[in-house]
Amino acid sequence: KKDFEQEKKQTNRDKVSRLSIQSASRPPTLDSSGPFHSIVWNFKHKQQLDSQTALEMSLTVLTTELALESSMEDDVGSITELMLRGMSLSSVESTLSVSLAGRLTTLSLSHNNFVKLDNFRNLRALKDLNLNFNQLRSDCVMELGECQELRSLYLSNNNLDNQAMINMTRLCGMGCFKKLEVLCLFSNGVSDLGQAMECVSSLPALTDVALEGNECSSKPGYRQSIVRSAKCLRVLDGENVSELDIELLQMGEEEKAKSSTTMPAVPKLKIPGSKAGAASSGFNSDPVLLTYRAA
Repeated sequence: KKDFEQEKKQTNRDKVSRLSIQSASRPPTLDSSGPFHSIVWNFKHKQQLDSQTALEMSLTVLTTELALESSMEDDVGSITELMLRGMSLSSVESTLSVSLAGRLTTLSLSHNNFVKLDNFRNLRALKDLNLNFNQLRSDCVMELGECQELRSLYLSNNNLDNQAMINMTRLCGMGCFKKLEVLCLFSNGVSDLGQAMECVSSLPALTDVALEGNECSSKPGYRQSIVRSAKCLRVLDGENVSELDIELLQMGEEEKAKSSTTMPAVPKLKIPGSKAGAASSGFNSDPVLLTYRAA
């Protein structure tokens, strides 16, 4: 019995000795609740956040590399069309916009996150621009004044309001948008019918305009007012301007003439173009541009 107790004591002493040796050879550890651990964790966490933020920012910029990949071209100077939909883009790289200035004619950036249009004024060769379904504000219109070749402009489902109409009218007075034929502003915040009328009347080549989904389109006499304001209009809100539209407009003008002895006789209006109900232009049959309208 004594021998057994002595052996048991010796075994316990051996265990204590081994634990002591292991503790001595193990490197010291920091207290996870101590101040130094907190500093190290915060520093590493900040590094991770900075890296993540930089990555997210790089993914929202339309860069030269992304443009080349999308267009499948080897040289930026060869790119004439770019279509980058639904990619969470919010800006265009300044060096890219300069490189594209003389060649890019078609740009589709619908379903992205653009709020403003920095560097777009460099894209002076643009003819067709689709920015539907973004978050654009009214001041973005001012960035497009240098795009003198624009034929079609799609800005549906953004955050544009009456100020956008004012800005476009102002630019037209400075000689901008002379060639603009198609203007789509579906589902924005334009409420002033008078401002909308003034805007479309200032666009000399306008044949197709869309304002449905704006508050101004629910105002009494909206369709006749827009048809009267745009001299060459053939399509309003996706529907051809018909003989009936012209007749209703004519009747309204005649009623005004009868109510005022000083108002001169109103000449009979005709639909611009050849035959009533004809397609407004190539824009209504072009499959690419029809895609713009739908998207």
